[in-house]
Amino acid sequence: MPSIEWVAPAPLWPTANGTLYEPQLVKLSGDQFLSEFLEAMQGHVPGVSPAAFLADPAHGFDPAEDGDSQGNWKLYHPAHGRFYLVTASLVCRQLGLPDRAVARADGESTAFVVRRTVRRPVVVNGVPQVVEVEQGWVEEGPERGWRDLVDAQGRPVAVRDDEERFPLHPVVTSNGAGSGNGGRRKVYYGYIAVGNREKYLERRPVAADDPAEALRQFEMAVRSSSTVEGDYDFRLDELSTRVLGPWQGIYTATNPADRLEAPFAEKLGQFSLYLILDLADWLQRNLPEVFQAITQGAALPAGSRRQALLAELQRVKVYVDGNQRSLAQAIDALADKISLVYGEGEEPGQAYNVRDARREPPAPDPAFDLRNDPGYLVYRPAPAPSLHRAFQEALAEATAPATPPPEFLPLLQDQVVEADDPEAAPEVGSCFLRLVYERPGCAAVVSRPSRRIAFARYFDPDAPARHIRIELPSIKMQDLRKYKRGVGMQMTPELRDVMNRIRKSMLDGDGLAGSPGGWELGMICSFSLQIIFLVAFIVMFIFLIALNFIFWWLPFLKICFPIPRRT
Repeated sequence: MPSIEWVAPAPLWPTANGTLYEPQLVKLSGDQFLSEFLEAMQGHVPGVSPAAFLADPAHGFDPAEDGDSQGNWKLYHPAHGRFYLVTASLVCRQLGLPDRAVARADGESTAFVVRRTVRRPVVVNGVPQVVEVEQGWVEEGPERGWRDLVDAQGRPVAVRDDEERFPLHPVVTSNGAGSGNGGRRKVYYGYIAVGNREKYLERRPVAADDPAEALRQFEMAVRSSSTVEGDYDFRLDELSTRVLGPWQGIYTATNPADRLEAPFAEKLGQFSLYLILDLADWLQRNLPEVFQAITQGAALPAGSRRQALLAELQRVKVYVDGNQRSLAQAIDALADKISLVYGEGEEPGQAYNVRDARREPPAPDPAFDLRNDPGYLVYRPAPAPSLHRAFQEALAEATAPATPPPEFLPLLQDQVVEADDPEAAPEVGSCFLRLVYERPGCAAVVSRPSRRIAFARYFDPDAPARHIRIELPSIKMQDLRKYKRGVGMQMTPELRDVMNRIRKSMLDGDGLAGSPGGWELGMICSFSLQIIFLVAFIVMFIFLIALNFIFWWLPFLKICFPIPRRT
């Protein structure tokens, strides 16, 4: 049986020269790209042969427009108005290079795969060397990711059984090069999914079954960064973001609404409740010994920093239903309500108040209200008391591993590894394609690599702009009245209350008007889509102009020119 191989598309053979055995990438524009490609390949475009279409510079790659700094062809997204095909011919290696028929009914198939190479140090005969190892993408199963081309026994293979494959489709050209068939030759083409860029990125490995280990790995990576101090502690950062920062904010804010004062005090109870719940959730995950001492009376080592933190939580007094309680007592009372932090359960009926909190230290230290000394909530050196410092010192001697919040692991898994050596651990650049012909009982026929490509970022500054024209609604009075109100927006009673408290004086720095109370019904308001769009368009320009002094983007953002109209 004659040998089978992939070669460049048959119409390009007369001009292929050194690229005869290399798959051809075709750049296309416009949403009708596929029909235009098929019509040209089938000879349905007057004056344009398949060879002329494939050789057209508009369908090729220009280093100035499509190249990147690594010498790859950069492929842009459909949102940029660009589409890409990989093309080749499957032939028998004999006189005339006749087309190889693919018997799909017998289990034969054609596809293409995405590959990359990584540099890996090896020792050959005692001499250290660096070799390039080709990898394929595995989409499903525990091996998902870039994997070496080996089978289950570790033996080299041309194509992995679990490697992701993309379909190839045949089209018969009208006047392809070569002998026989009246010049009609078969060309295979496949669509390159540039939108897959995100999944091909190198991700940070995370021990999903061990949250504490995942957090440890994350902190090690952060500490190794030159932009972060070596004593960085994610647990303390989370505490400041969720609890101490917002708590201090109600004292330092200049707006009465942010200080939760009249007429905005109705939110104080809910703010206080969830601040205490967030603190309880944080303690349970990061300082479980202190949490158990609060809720179960467990003993802490005498003279330890954890015991000092417990004492500090007992000295801070908050209000529950108007009665003074220690912060530790409030945490204990809400221990079975921590699920509220994640949106589960019912809120308790008690009214909490942390704004009027007070610290009552042992004599002879004076007591003080946090309202008068909010610096107590942030770090400050001894001997000044500091709740932040008490947490920091307790964390330093904690023995139990920390547990990150449930949403943290997916965020870690989504982080892209910043490689020091792009060649040793490439991102999405330096990929290439290979075409594959497979048949039962035989080794796969794999093409030579295509030209190296890189998938562009969605907001790549070098990307072409897709031409989009949006006709804005008319603002004539008679037209505004004609627009049908087809958009219904349903408001909850609480949102309806807020909407009724909006007033013009807010533009002068005033807050919302006081709530009249008594709202028990929601409301459905109907709007026309055209007016909603006009409002959004006008508001956009307000912010564009307001932020222009920061970004200086207006000269690059819009180019306006008049449209001639008959009078």
